[in-house]
Amino acid sequence: MPSTPHAGRVALALHVAFSLILFAAFALRETSASYLVLGVAAVYALAQLPRIRRALPAERRILAIWIAGAASLAAVSLPRAGLSVTFHLLIVLATTGAAFGATRNPRTWWRVSQMTLLATQAWVLAYLTTTGLTGFPLEDLIADSSSNGITSYLLVLQVNYCLVHYALRRRFAWLTLLATVFICVVGYGRGSIVASIALLAASLVVSAVSHTARSRAPVVIALVLAAWGGVRYRDDLGVFLEANTKFGVATGDFHRALIIDEYLRELTPATVIVGGTFDRTVINRAYNGNPHNSFIRAHHIFGIGMLLALLALPFAAQPRGWTWAGRGYLLLGFGVLYFRAFTEPILFPTLLDYYFLGMCFTLCAARPDDGALDRQAAPTSIGLPAPLPLGVTA
Repeated sequence: MPSTPHAGRVALALHVAFSLILFAAFALRETSASYLVLGVAAVYALAQLPRIRRALPAERRILAIWIAGAASLAAVSLPRAGLSVTFHLLIVLATTGAAFGATRNPRTWWRVSQMTLLATQAWVLAYLTTTGLTGFPLEDLIADSSSNGITSYLLVLQVNYCLVHYALRRRFAWLTLLATVFICVVGYGRGSIVASIALLAASLVVSAVSHTARSRAPVVIALVLAAWGGVRYRDDLGVFLEANTKFGVATGDFHRALIIDEYLRELTPATVIVGGTFDRTVINRAYNGNPHNSFIRAHHIFGIGMLLALLALPFAAQPRGWTWAGRGYLLLGFGVLYFRAFTEPILFPTLLDYYFLGMCFTLCAARPDDGALDRQAAPTSIGLPAPLPLGVTA
């Protein structure tokens, strides 16, 4: 069945709608909507099975690393964690398959990433126009969630878009980055502020070292001005951060440090491998089983296999033949995302893994020359095997 521009627009609209609904369901903590999204993702993932044999070697490697990391110790964990392991393994399989299908055309994924990020930023900024910037306004944006929630979720979208944008277009997402930094500062959480500024700084540095002398001049000037302003107005910046962010409380986080310390102290040689328990830790006593750390949560559910997978993925997703600057930027992006995940349970596994894995699949399809791809997908494909409705071909 021939492809048509109309079918391409329909395919893009379906992907964008699914992404927006997925993000909204997770961010707003709508349980029923989240289950519906998970069910749709699971069905879509099953439809991708015939396509795996046509995947790039790097994509098959990502699939193998990620699924093995989640499933390798699942049977051992069942007596300890019961149905929780089964449910979270379903999340892994569904988000992985859905991300694989959504990235059969990497440029479609780029557009989906862009529109989801812009819609989220527009929502937050529109809300701020009604509340003003004082009094920690993002605390009330989502019921029963601190401002750490929305800023952390936003950073997942931002890192995904920054790396995909760079991989496919060799450009830096300056405007969305600046908007994310602004939202994170208004959100006042230390981790989100540090992560967003680190991502901006990484973009500036890599841009400065990887462009021609003429094109890097504005970036170098921006870096020099930022350094000068930071030194010149350091006292004013310190006063602002103390008055308007959690840096005014402390630069460290005693509560999260205690969570990590107690979880590690309870580990035995066996539970290092199969996953630890929250019993006899502050995680159960004070935080209702929430470890406030994606890596502790991943280890608790899946054991060391998932942590090893997370260690391997940034290198498995590296495109072939890239310069050291490009590879460094991707690793820095992963580092920023992992840093934020280390202080909030936003990933591994959650529905937001959809963006993390979509980013990985897209990166490994990018080639050194601008915009070129190892895999050329049909522009109208929505990732389903033929026959397809709406005139869409596989």
